[in-house]
Amino acid sequence: LAADALEILDAGLVQYPDSFDLRMARVFAYERAGKPEAAIRELRKLLKDRPDDAVVQNALGYTLADRGQSLDEAAALVGAALARTPDSAAVLDSMGWVLYRQGDNQGALAHLQRAFSIRPDPEIAAHLGEVLWALGRRDEAKRIWQEAAKAHPGNEVLAEVIKRFAP
Repeated sequence: LAADALEILDAGLVQYPDSFDLRMARVFAYERAGKPEAAIRELRKLLKDRPDDAVVQNALGYTLADRGQSLDEAAALVGAALARTPDSAAVLDSMGWVLYRQGDNQGALAHLQRAFSIRPDPEIAAHLGEVLWALGRRDEAKRIWQEAAKAHPGNEVLAEVIKRFAP
């Protein structure tokens, strides 16, 4: 299925090589296909073409942080995106995730709580709960996960985090 999506996106990009939407869709297809290095390569190309694009900065920063790679670069990228879009729940979530990966749980918590207050998304809930868990606030983490799972049944990211921390 992911291979089919990549094939379709590649065909579209032959016809529309400068389409930002198709290029970003290919990044997400690479992710779903389990090809994170290809996603990172594509994001680096996009960043070269669009160096001040907060969406690209955030996507690359988050992807690097999620893999535990180049955390200083990830922080700089997400920080630049946050400067451009200070009220974006997605970017606040990414900054929280970068800080968590860097070991700054308190800094991560502040960003993730703000992101979750703006948009109570299940993936933000997963990240927020993981940070709360790391801070020893396990009942609070479980409550956030349970409420998010009830509101968003079937979310794979949230289900995986719950299974990993509170089976």
